[in-house]
Amino acid sequence: MREPLLDVFVPGKPIARPSARMWKRRKGLFEWSRTVAWTVKACRVGMPLVDEPVGLQLTFYTVHAADLSNLVKCVEDAMTKVLYTDDKHVRELRARIVPPIRSLQREGVSIVAYAPPEGDLW
Repeated sequence: MREPLLDVFVPGKPIARPSARMWKRRKGLFEWSRTVAWTVKACRVGMPLVDEPVGLQLTFYTVHAADLSNLVKCVEDAMTKVLYTDDKHVRELRARIVPPIRSLQREGVSIVAYAPPEGDLW
């Protein structure tokens, strides 16, 4: 893997984006999305938006049961117009949920964004 475009830990309780069928807004979703966006923005001051393929490695630290794909979608959406021009540029993804970091005992998400290798790896 080449030099990452971003390597940051965002503290806070990860909130999953609800499906379109959910009629009620998920409590804390707006605040979590805003925290992700502002943390990423602070790490990329003066850097242009990425308009090419991006790979993401997301590690969610939480004790709460959550749908991994909905957690990922929330972070992808929060980084649109902050890291990349559109989340359609995410071409490679590795994500997992693990218990909070034992030494820190806090929840959050570790985000590593990188330029994926060229060519078909499969």
